[in-house]
Amino acid sequence: RYLNIKETSNFLGVKVKTVYAWVSRSSYEADPIPFVKFGTRCLRFPSVDLDAWADRRRGDRKNHK
Repeated sequence: RYLNIKETSNFLGVKVKTVYAWVSRSSYEADPIPFVKFGTRCLRFPSVDLDAWADRRRGDRKNHK
């Protein structure tokens, strides 16, 4: 299932602006947020990939403390 931007922010527990910021940094991050762009303005986030990405990010934070 693909989530829209609002569903993604709710899923991750962050603000919509934060999700947009992650998307804008995706071209130079080592592990960017997974998304698909349809056309010029439509972003969708695959829920399975998003869940795995969030788990990896949580793991990275634990290792850096």
